Amino acid sequence: AGKINRIIRKFEQAGAFSEKTARRPEEFRIRKSLIFRRLINQHVLVEVSLQRYYLHRENLAVYIANRRKRAIIAFLFIITLFVITILISG
Repeated sequence: AGKINRIIRKFEQAGAFSEKTARRPEEFRIRKSLIFRRLINQHVLVEVSLQRYYLHRENLAVYIANRRKRAIIAFLFIITLFVITILISG
């Protein structure tokens, strides 16, 4: 999550929220890593001409909400396993 947040923060700080304000990741020393590509696949970063990208605010909000949901589900799953373990061991 740290690298994802760093990428998002760089585009936010640059004000890259449209085709007109799109930026190259190299300007922020961001590699086109698996994490970067994941943000593209989730449509959080949108590519425009000349390998420039901008941050899509609405899709970012959806992405963050989905991340929170997954974290809550994982937490509930762990709690459930813990309770079951306690009940079984009696």
